[in-house]
Amino acid sequence: MPVLDQWTPLVDLEAIERRMRRLFPELVVSPAFLPAASIDETPERLVIEIEVPGFAETELEVELREQTLTIKGTRAERPESAFERSFWLPPEVDTTRIEATYAQGVLTIRAPKAEPPALRKVPITTG
Repeated sequence: MPVLDQWTPLVDLEAIERRMRRLFPELVVSPAFLPAASIDETPERLVIEIEVPGFAETELEVELREQTLTIKGTRAERPESAFERSFWLPPEVDTTRIEATYAQGVLTIRAPKAEPPALRKVPITTG
């Protein structure tokens, strides 16, 4: 009676990485660091939380270009932990009022939504 073994892909990936390091010792192979993020949307705002424990506030950057919000983190003593994540913000977000706070390893970005434009009736003229 055959016995089935459970496949563990991480063990296989680690073996491949060890072989690559032996074949190409000058090649630096390190997995990309990508911090966990959660996004919560309410009718009033969009809240993005990024888990970046171990980073100082000065090692984090939040940039906004049009509707794309980019978060970057770099640490001089641990360059392998550098990361960059981008999020597309919906058009109803008021990009002039975005705020970012950092506490206990969590970067929180609050993006309030703009008030919807009021309905305006357009008069019809003859002519």
